[in-house]
Amino acid sequence: MKPRTAARLAAAIVMLGMSHGRGVAGAGGEAAPEDATPSIVLTISGSPGIRFTARCALARGGAEETVELQGKVPARHEFDADALRCRIENRSGTGELQAEARKGSGAFSRSSATGGGAIVLSIR
Repeated sequence: MKPRTAARLAAAIVMLGMSHGRGVAGAGGEAAPEDATPSIVLTISGSPGIRFTARCALARGGAEETVELQGKVPARHEFDADALRCRIENRSGTGELQAEARKGSGAFSRSSATGGGAIVLSIR
């Protein structure tokens, strides 16, 4: 499969997962198996109805992939990756946006912004 086609397929899988409140993606364009334990979980919450967009860089085994997300809070996205860096923007312009990235049962990164602000999270 061509790399561009694989990336489009991964983006479509993430968008499909978002319609059910979760997204699962693996670096390199392939989806993580549904029964796989995700290595990183991104939870986005805040004031009810807040719309957001996010651009996340996933790293796994030396490969890097960019995933774009959009939706309303609350949202939960699961990734099979070694590291994650996301910029999450509040598209509603008001209210509070909160995000947390958690790797396994240990490391986590948490941040929040009010108004039309943005959050940047990083976890390895």
